[in-house]
Amino acid sequence: MKKLSLNFLDAAGKPVTLTPRLADSSLSAEQVKYFMEQLIQLELFERNSVLKYSQIASAKYIETLTTDLF
Repeated sequence: MKKLSLNFLDAAGKPVTLTPRLADSSLSAEQVKYFMEQLIQLELFERNSVLKYSQIASAKYIETLTTDLF
């Protein structure tokens, strides 16, 4: 199973990760970057008066391998 991990920096420079519950595993880098830029422009999310998503750091797919034992 692949999960999309979106990594940002908050307004204080600390790392923040957003992992959507549902994401198409075939999204291109350009599509993901565009979404991240749009999220930053909304300026909707704050915690303790610090904007949560201020800069793009990286994005990646994380794949989990499950092995059944019995």
